[in-house]
Amino acid sequence: MSPTPTTPPSTPADPARTPPERREGIPEPGGRPPHRETTRDDMAGVPSEGPGAETVRPGGAMAGGWIGYAAAVWAAAYGVVALSWTMTGRGYPFEGPSSAGAAPVLRGVSAEVAAPVFAGVLLATAVAALAMAGRHAVRPRGVPRAALLTFGYAVALSLMVLVPGADLLALTGYAPMLILGAPFGRPSGIDYSTVFDWSLLNQAWSLAGGFLVGAAVLSWQRRGRGACGRCGRDDAVAAAASARTA
Repeated sequence: MSPTPTTPPSTPADPARTPPERREGIPEPGGRPPHRETTRDDMAGVPSEGPGAETVRPGGAMAGGWIGYAAAVWAAAYGVVALSWTMTGRGYPFEGPSSAGAAPVLRGVSAEVAAPVFAGVLLATAVAALAMAGRHAVRPRGVPRAALLTFGYAVALSLMVLVPGADLLALTGYAPMLILGAPFGRPSGIDYSTVFDWSLLNQAWSLAGGFLVGAAVLSWQRRGRGACGRCGRDDAVAAAASARTA
């Protein structure tokens, strides 16, 4: 009879010689958790629940969302002022002799009509800007998203184009000379109280608010597609482009 072959006793695998793909799940010496390679999900953020949900970015999560709060505060404050024009019938800045430099579209509308429109649009803008602000911004899709974007950009464009008049544009060119020369009485013979009147201040305030609202809507639009709210950079698209060119 031929001798029966014997099988050498099996020895436990040495973790140090085990390939990384087979070593996952084996605790490291000292009881530390097993090593795991950092994945793209760890770096780029994991989308929240729901299809097409907004991506939470690491570090500066929802970067740029703060500007929505700033736009909401601006619109709410100015909306309350416009509401006071409506209720008291006084203070509307785009009617009367001091409004000669205002935009023609405003000079042709009476305060009884324009003041309530200002109040309603500005208060609605405050609600919309607040809905777009921060980490918990709304994330509608389809028609509701398009409607919110259209409303926000229309308000921003109106504040920047329809409200400011020729006087504000002209003053912008002379502003450095007026500001630097004011402490020295230059240019002489200028009454600054007539230059910076109530109408002109409201035009400047509307122009600044238009930029603020427009920036808030643009930031929300960028964050809605998972990009950075400040610069619009999309890490997923950049990574895919780098992979294709590598």
